[in-house]
Amino acid sequence: MVKSTVFGYFCLMLMETRLGGVLKKAALLDEGQAWIESITPELQQEYLEKWIKGDQLFNKGIDEDGDVLGTYSYMTQILSGGRKKAGTNYTLLDSGQFYRSIYIKVFRDVMLVDGDFNKMLDKNWWNINNLEESKILGLNDENLEKFIAQVAIGYAEYFRRILGFG
Repeated sequence: MVKSTVFGYFCLMLMETRLGGVLKKAALLDEGQAWIESITPELQQEYLEKWIKGDQLFNKGIDEDGDVLGTYSYMTQILSGGRKKAGTNYTLLDSGQFYRSIYIKVFRDVMLVDGDFNKMLDKNWWNINNLEESKILGLNDENLEKFIAQVAIGYAEYFRRILGFG
């Protein structure tokens, strides 16, 4: 009984120290809030414009697994007036409607990335290549590592602010 009383007294005294102040602030940490604050509008823009639209779709024509979305045929090259070269990977740019439709919504425990796939779902090339919507807008390993690094910086900034270290 005396042992637990001494420990209880120690804990009360500890909470009156500088360390105790930090521990009190630590109770205010909210992982959901840290997530939301870490996915800044600038990071969302980088996710969409640089990593998805730029690197993966336009530059490489790949999904999150690194799989090629498909390749243009010689007939497509003729019909596009040479704008799309036979044997090159699909970019999904075409009219730009799909690229403009892609958006991000950030919730406390998830980030939703979606777009208007209706134009493509009924197309033969979509079905032949077994394309999946979620994989087209997901990050490949290389870009996912970049995203995680940016989110980690956001988490650290949130923790420093709440704990009073920055």
